[in-house]
Parts: sequence; C-alpha cells; structure tokens
Amino acid sequence: MKTIELRQTPLDPELALGTIAECVSNPAVTGSFDNFEYCAANGRQLLLGHHDIDAVRPGHVIRAESFQSPSLNYVFVSKDPQHQRHAATWQELRYYLEESWVIGTERYPGVKIWFASTARNSRRELERIFVLHEHGTT
Repeated sequence: MKTIELRQTPLDPELALGTIAECVSNPAVTGSFDNFEYCAANGRQLLLGHHDIDAVRPGHVIRAESFQSPSLNYVFVSKDPQHQRHAATWQELRYYLEESWVIGTERYPGVKIWFASTARNSRRELERIFVLHEHGTT
C-alpha cells in the first residue's frame, strides 16, 4: 500500500501541461504516470486507474492500494477480452496505442479514474483529464 495526502484546495486545470490526449501526442512527456498530478475540468484531483479505497473525509491522509498494478496511477488498455494490460508510463501507453490497443475496452472506452475528494471511481475521455506539472516542479 502507498499513502497519498489529499489536497484541501482544487487543482487549476489552466496550469496543466495539457489533457491526457495532448500529452500522449507529445513525446517530450515521459516517465511514470506517478510523476504527475491529474484533475478534472472542475479542478477535482484524481488518480488514474480503478482503486478500492475506504471512505475519505476531507483533509485526511488515506492509504490507496492500486488495483493489480505496482503503480498507483495507471491506464487500463485492451486489445480484446483476452488481452488486457495496465500501462504505468507514458512510453508504455504510446507503445500499446501504436500496436492497436485501445484505452479501456471497445465497449467501454475511456480512462478509469478515482476522485480523491469522493473516493468514487468513474471513466472519462482522454480530453477531459488534465495532466498537471510533474511532482516537485511548478
């Protein structure tokens, strides 16, 4: 298990590097998804992937256990029902997309996400998730 600290204030999508779609198209964006922060258009912080996490109260430090992956942030991709993977880096995601994999499934496309403020899982299009600066930079 890893521990994450929830932010008390919303994140600013206007300060983002771009959406996930834009960052996938930008080869200068590299490394682990864990090196970045993510938010929705309304500034709510989120994690990439599907997470099973206990109820969250604002301001609490919680433990977040990633789902079938050593990384806390990941993107689920599939090629067919028998071929499913979790990409944990920008390079892995680009490789899978070049090899005709899809984000999510053909029936349920999109990135699985977990909202830190509500501890709820959802799914969003690549264009609706903002990638913020790498941790430790502004």
